[in-house]
Amino acid sequence: MKKTALILIIGMIIGNLTATENELWFKAQKFIENGINLVPGKIIETTIMLNKKGKEKMRTETILKTHKEDDGVSVSFIEGIRGDEKLTEEDKQVKPNLEKDYKPTGETFFDNVTSYQLTSEEVIIDDKNCVVFEYTGEKIRLEGKKKKEKKTFITGKLWIEKSTGVPVMREVSIDPLPKPLKEMKMKIYYTNIDNCCTESRAEAEMLISLLVMKIRMNSITAYSEHWRYNGKIENVLH
Repeated sequence: MKKTALILIIGMIIGNLTATENELWFKAQKFIENGINLVPGKIIETTIMLNKKGKEKMRTETILKTHKEDDGVSVSFIEGIRGDEKLTEEDKQVKPNLEKDYKPTGETFFDNVTSYQLTSEEVIIDDKNCVVFEYTGEKIRLEGKKKKEKKTFITGKLWIEKSTGVPVMREVSIDPLPKPLKEMKMKIYYTNIDNCCTESRAEAEMLISLLVMKIRMNSITAYSEHWRYNGKIENVLH
């Protein structure tokens, strides 16, 4: 009898832990889905090239602005600098960012998650008491002229504020990495705007291999002045 009661109590505890785990995860998902049509109005990208000793060798900073358009989102170059050199729109590092499509895709990282688990970790980030989830996932990408389907495997961690379910930070690794990357560690920080969460900063540490050269770089991209895109959003996964 005592053994049966103990089994029931343990089952109830495990059930409550699972319910809390799922509740926090789904709350975080809802916060991010609420911000699915938020577009950063200002984007500041800082790229730091490192020498062999890990010290800063060259710093590049660009500032872009996005704008509402009837048929989507446009982007303009505000200013940029590399060392003491002022950059123009034609710079090889600026031009690709101006050609990016900043229109919301309707997709969040949750769409690619295949499993998640609450860990025993608890961490304070920006005065928020956070629990930590580990997750895995996969994403299909189209590669080459024949658009052959290839899988990218994803692993990461998500820090969620324990009392609210608000996502605070995420780490992500992907395999395989796109060329010419050999290593990449990425952190993404979130901001909460009227119960809608979106990215406020992305940080990456990278090792790039170009022929016989290997270059270590860090990048920090700050997103602010968010606005809502009210046009049609089509989620390619649904």
